[in-house]
Amino acid sequence: MRERRGVVAVLFVMMSFLGARTTSGQVRVPDRDMSAVTAEAGFFFPKEIFDTAAIVAGSYEFYLQPRTSIRGTLAWTDPNFERSGDSLRQIRLLFELVYNWERGKWHPFAAAGAGIYFLQHKFSGRSSGLSETKGGVNLGGGIEYFVHRTVVVKGEAGYSFVGQGDLPWSPSGFTLTGGIKKYF
Repeated sequence: MRERRGVVAVLFVMMSFLGARTTSGQVRVPDRDMSAVTAEAGFFFPKEIFDTAAIVAGSYEFYLQPRTSIRGTLAWTDPNFERSGDSLRQIRLLFELVYNWERGKWHPFAAAGAGIYFLQHKFSGRSSGLSETKGGVNLGGGIEYFVHRTVVVKGEAGYSFVGQGDLPWSPSGFTLTGGIKKYF
């Protein structure tokens, strides 16, 4: 009978350790080799003669380390010229390095990168003239809040410095967005 109690006690201790290992062995989020996708929307505040416009974006992020990732973003906005039916559509393809700080459920982050900006002047909603492709750099930051182990809501602010070239106005501006991000 003693032997049986000893075996049960040893099994109980072993199971306790296995259970504790499984619980504490959960992968941190984010962690190395994880990915994430984001959908977001917000406002673009252009630098010069444009009105504020809506912006929508989607991104894919890959984590090199738990605190460091690379991110590719595709965004669209179409700000009108002030008091006019004309607009300057922007399609942005951005590549950034992102660093985040872990603060429990809150993860502030900073981002910096470069991008290609596809610009198209539109007159009364129709494309007018040739499209322009400009390079630019972008800087920004924001915060993520974990609502679930792998789902966050996020807010981000950034500024895009876009090459003006021969354009009579600058397509640069400030962006403020919010969205949802899913880690996997």
